[in-house]
Amino acid sequence: MLAAAIVVACALLTGFAIQRGNTCTVVAVRDLLQKRGPQRLLAILHAMAWVAGLAACSDLLFGYPLPAITFAVSGAVIAGGVLLGLGAVVNGACAVGTIARLGNGEWAWLATLPGLLVGALAWQLVPAALAPRALAAHAPIYDHAWLAVGAFVAYLLWLTPRTLRDGVGDAVRAPWQPVAATTAIAIAFVLTAAADEPWAYTAMLERFADGRFADGGALLLPFAALVGGAMLGGGLMRGDRPRRDGVRQPRNCFVGGAIMGLGGRLAGGNFDAQTLLSQPLLLAHAWTAMGAAYAVIAAVALLDALRGRRG
Repeated sequence: MLAAAIVVACALLTGFAIQRGNTCTVVAVRDLLQKRGPQRLLAILHAMAWVAGLAACSDLLFGYPLPAITFAVSGAVIAGGVLLGLGAVVNGACAVGTIARLGNGEWAWLATLPGLLVGALAWQLVPAALAPRALAAHAPIYDHAWLAVGAFVAYLLWLTPRTLRDGVGDAVRAPWQPVAATTAIAIAFVLTAAADEPWAYTAMLERFADGRFADGGALLLPFAALVGGAMLGGGLMRGDRPRRDGVRQPRNCFVGGAIMGLGGRLAGGNFDAQTLLSQPLLLAHAWTAMGAAYAVIAAVALLDALRGRRG
């Protein structure tokens, strides 16, 4: 019972932080390339550092490494990463950013969820020879746990004075600094893993697609808390409400979600699972897949910038 309460509380905090930080891979890449603002992309790396450091601490202090599945780097993983990036562009947000949009009251992004499910179902049509090959579960970060912990402590000692100097501000009704948002997300993720197991809402949809209804149903309450936290953040936010998109946006969200859903199966995880678990644990397939996804998002952002200048 206590573990379930911790998981739900952490999911609520995660949703709130995602909305307040507008945490999204697409937004981060576009900010970097179009506005010369690296803060959001650095904040994503910051979240990875927190998860990696806390995971190494958990392994050394308690003998509890975060569980993860490793896949061989292959063409399937690269193709999955390309599809993740393409789907995020079509959707207008990655899987994490979709939660931020829902928190803002942008209901068109509800169509992303059935899209993700359809994409996960389409996985059944992929020939077994083209599927990614699972390897023995082993995270390289645990081979260098002491080094990871030392680097993490040094990083915190360097970062904490800067964070305190910048101040917290109005945490209830104002947007959060990207680093503050991703710190909350990373800590909540590791606490969830310690209380129960690592989870990602895209994994819930994949379980439903595979017919594992009991396993998927166990994640419904945390998922509801995740979306509820984002909606709470949006409801308490001061300022103008976001612009509503036209009728084309739900269609784009559904199609983009389906592309991401299939891409996540090929890549060994969607944006949420890769960013908060597989990449911090230094799994090669995750960095390969996400590198491909980021490359696609960056290419589209650069094309959009060029069109804007010519227009």
